[in-house]
Amino acid sequence: MIVRVCTFGFLCQTIIMKNTFVASVQKHIQGGWPEDSLGYRVHVGKYTYYVRITPEKDRYGNVIEYAMDLGGRKRGCVSIRIPTLASAIPGRSDATQAVLKYVQFNAMCSANRERDLVSGFGTKHMLKTALYFAKTLCPNTDIKSFRFMDVSHKLCTDGVSIDLPYFMIALYGKTYYEKYYFARLNEPSDDEQYKAALLGLQSVPHVTLPFDTFASKFMLTEQQASSLQHLYESADTFTAFFQRIREHYADTICQMMNGWINRFVVKWLFSDRDFTSRFWSIPANRIPEMNVPEWEVVSVDSVDMHVLNREQHGGCRDDQYLGVWDSNED
Repeated sequence: MIVRVCTFGFLCQTIIMKNTFVASVQKHIQGGWPEDSLGYRVHVGKYTYYVRITPEKDRYGNVIEYAMDLGGRKRGCVSIRIPTLASAIPGRSDATQAVLKYVQFNAMCSANRERDLVSGFGTKHMLKTALYFAKTLCPNTDIKSFRFMDVSHKLCTDGVSIDLPYFMIALYGKTYYEKYYFARLNEPSDDEQYKAALLGLQSVPHVTLPFDTFASKFMLTEQQASSLQHLYESADTFTAFFQRIREHYADTICQMMNGWINRFVVKWLFSDRDFTSRFWSIPANRIPEMNVPEWEVVSVDSVDMHVLNREQHGGCRDDQYLGVWDSNED
């Protein structure tokens, strides 16, 4: 919060009180979130967002879960369900694990009309802000991790929409959420098998599978096969092969890998075990603190409340859409 302090009308000093927003909200909702679900307009770094938290109660009036929505002029950019410790009874899910329901990129996820959200840095900043709020704002909670299904996809600059997990695994040996949020498979046994399977990326392509067999088995198009054969047969490892595709076809990499990369990862690398479709989790202790020096309460009759009351787009399925592929982002 920014506070302006003046002494005797002459000397003025600006004091930045770090994260009094979190303390203020925690105090405000200690007695229960208000029924009208007041929202907040928060300024975090270079971006501004709306955040709204709504309590879900059981038949006895106990708050067992909070639904958190973070976005901008467009609602539903990040949706998280946050269980309270009151939900820690038999038959209910782990009370220390929140559920990341939905993430999407849209320039209007920024509440500031003069500064749209930018794909890449902006998407990561928005999600880290939402995860930080989810683990710190709500009373009677103790969030240790965030569970999600990685069905992320991305629209590339060459006009092709790709399933991001398989694409990232091929290029970097890890998914987007592993790379930027330290995610791991929710079940330890799945995570161990997944890490062991990734060692297959160090196999020699033409020794492991002759190119004709590779192209037929994973159904490369004629154009893909003719463009990639030389890179495949001269690569020392599959990792090197994928990196060379990126170097030689930077502007059309998604076209070159579209379709067959999913089949390669699932059928060959994972031996028909699609680890990416299982539950993942992000450890809460790896989410950095986000300083919120300025915020405003969104009043019931304000223009901003009209935005918060707008019909939410998204949130009906586990879907993370991350925007336009930028070859320089990683």
